[in-house]
Amino acid sequence: MANKFGRLRQSSRLSDAYTNFKTWQDRPYNPQPGTRGRMKSRMPVYLHPFGITFEANEVYRSKADPDTFDTLVAYMTGTGGSVSKTKQNTEKLITRPGFRAARVVIFKNTSYQATPKKSEITQQDYLKYSGERESIPFGQEDGLAEMITVFDQIRSKVFEALSSTHETLRVSLTPERMSR
Repeated sequence: MANKFGRLRQSSRLSDAYTNFKTWQDRPYNPQPGTRGRMKSRMPVYLHPFGITFEANEVYRSKADPDTFDTLVAYMTGTGGSVSKTKQNTEKLITRPGFRAARVVIFKNTSYQATPKKSEITQQDYLKYSGERESIPFGQEDGLAEMITVFDQIRSKVFEALSSTHETLRVSLTPERMSR
């Protein structure tokens, strides 16, 4: 049987969170320098997008982490997905403002430990999972592949390779998008 007053309790808790959020949002902006340090350099990579018609010799540019590129590209073998470090002399680089390549994001952790944290904005409790994230943009090899099909095959390969060594493993898709 459902708790008769559960929604009322939840609404009062969320009301407090909303009040805290509004207080945070209304405070004057105080720009401070970042504390995480400089972002890692990324290398340019080249791919054929899914949602855009292109000629065989046209490629689009994206960026990837050079430290994990070779490892992550191995998961694409035989899936219909591709990304390359180099652009051939015969290939023409196409740029479209607002284009973002599809991206596979892998979150992995060897132990399933979470630390309780409190949100600085809403003052609500949540669990923070420590782990490492890696991502790589990808496109299609031949102009016939569908993004979700390629992603499913890459995800299967990642799980096959890493599930025995990582307790927490999530593989997600950031879909290709074109703004403007």
